[in-house]
Amino acid sequence: MFYRKLSSFAAVLTLAFAASVTSLAATSAGTNSTDKESSNHRVLQPLNLAILIQDDLTSQVSNELKVTRDFIKALPQGSGVMVGYITTGTLQVRQPFTSDLDQAARSLRVVRSSTSASAYNPYVEVVEALRDFNNLNGINAVLLISDGLDTSGGFDISSSGRTLDLDRAI
Repeated sequence: MFYRKLSSFAAVLTLAFAASVTSLAATSAGTNSTDKESSNHRVLQPLNLAILIQDDLTSQVSNELKVTRDFIKALPQGSGVMVGYITTGTLQVRQPFTSDLDQAARSLRVVRSSTSASAYNPYVEVVEALRDFNNLNGINAVLLISDGLDTSGGFDISSSGRTLDLDRAI
């Protein structure tokens, strides 16, 4: 029970962090003071974005699919989006990089929310996804929706915050 609550909390923090980074990027990209005051922050430059979603997260994450779809559709013209799910130790690319933002948004699906889909170590799949950026030009970004827990070495709350695979992904 504690682990599921921790997973849910970490997933919400990941989403909040992603929203903050997006707002910061839009603000630092040259918006004026009236734009800063509005609640409509946008990514202003085209980018290549890999959206990676851990498949065993709490079902509450699926409640945010509309927000994620709207975010994808609001990306600037010329952006490319890949959608993948991290499940049972693999990266399942549901949508390879495409500039068709509507198609990318439609490729999002409800998470399985089952321990049978546990990622074990989400950062190995992040490193795998980074290889898909090799032939792309421009700004590259990853939006990781995950509990962030690497349980590959066993579950130890004191060491789960910083791991070798997290360092490799960074």
